[in-house]
Order: sequence, then structure tokens, then C-alpha cells
Amino acid sequence: MVASEVKSLSTQTAEATGKIGKIVSRVRTDSGETGEAIDQVREQVAAIEQQIASSSEISRNVGEASQGATAVTRSIVGVNDAAREAGAASAQVVSASRGLTSQADELSRAVSSFLAMVRAA
Repeated sequence: MVASEVKSLSTQTAEATGKIGKIVSRVRTDSGETGEAIDQVREQVAAIEQQIASSSEISRNVGEASQGATAVTRSIVGVNDAAREAGAASAQVVSASRGLTSQADELSRAVSSFLAMVRAA
């Protein structure tokens, strides 16, 4: 009877050892898959970090471009103001020139009249 019990225990031990082997194999497979999943998550996190860095750089460049556009706008306003002032000065020069032309005409007539009187006398 002892031999049959030993044989039965031996069979049970072999079955249990097989089951344990299968469980260990599944744990190894699951661990490998978990490791692969962790690696994929790490890759995704790295890609997201890169996108964040790129977005920050783009945002900084947009800010700099905005500042440049503001400076250009200020320069254009300055040029516009200077052109307006130059136009006003030109109008004053034209007006003064007309006044001088009128005075020169009057002076020319006065000189002609004076010379005519001197010749007649």
C-alpha cells in the first residue's frame, strides 16, 4: 500500500510541477508583455515631451515675431507722421513761393514804372 501511495504522490507531484511550470511560463510571458507595454508608454511620454518642447519653441518664436511686427508697425507710423509733416512743410513752401512770385511781379512792375519815369524825365 505504501508503494501505491508513493506512486500516487509522485503522480500528483509531477502534475503539480507541470502546473507550476505553466504558471511560471505565463508569469514570464506576462512580465515580458508588461515590460513591452512600459517601453511603449515611455516612448509615448518621450514623444509628448518632444511635442511640448516644440510647442514651447513655436510659442516663443510667435512671441518674437509679434514683437517684430509691433516694432515694424511703430516704424510705419513714424514714417507716416514724418511724411505728413513733410507734406505740410511742402504746402508752406508752395504758399511762400507763390507769395514771393507775387511780390517779384509787383517789384518788376514797380521797377518798370520807375524806369519809365526816369526815361521820361
